[in-house]
Amino acid sequence: MIRKYIIATCITIMVSNSLICQVKNEKEYRIPKSKFPDKAFSYFHKDLETARRVRYYFEIDNDSISYEAKFKQDGNLYSIEFDSEGNLEDVEVQTDENEMDSNASSNIHEYLDSFFKKHRIIKIQRQFPPSIFGNGTVRISDERKSIDNLKYEIIVAGRKEKGFERYEMLFNNLGNLLEKRKFVVLGYDHILY
Repeated sequence: MIRKYIIATCITIMVSNSLICQVKNEKEYRIPKSKFPDKAFSYFHKDLETARRVRYYFEIDNDSISYEAKFKQDGNLYSIEFDSEGNLEDVEVQTDENEMDSNASSNIHEYLDSFFKKHRIIKIQRQFPPSIFGNGTVRISDERKSIDNLKYEIIVAGRKEKGFERYEMLFNNLGNLLEKRKFVVLGYDHILY
């Protein structure tokens, strides 16, 4: 009897931990440039010369801490994320659905239609890995747009059995789901810009 209780307790803990990991509890705090990690500027210092609306953020997401720089350049909204040490994690550029690869877009919609009864895409970002950047700029050239390890980060609201829910979903360049997290909004700065 005790053995069954221990096994049931272990299973409950494992299931609850996996569910916790699938929820995105994110909060962004706007910070002054002086509080941003100096090391991070080496990745995009050339972009700051022509960037507009530059803003810096400190972000807490579940147990992780990161920094984010957001700015507008050449008509694109950039979001550059760094770890707590100032190392580049990824570069995201907000995009419209018509700028996506048509096959990827079709696969993403097929998945969303199967997951939700009804859905609305709130935001789409192309996500680029840190390995393709250097020389002090994160500007997205045509050659960078067509890389194989490009990902799409999508924030979507949709109707399910229990009402509307928001999710952050990550898809690969072919439109296949890589990651899905329920989105609990604690601050709205990341949605607006």
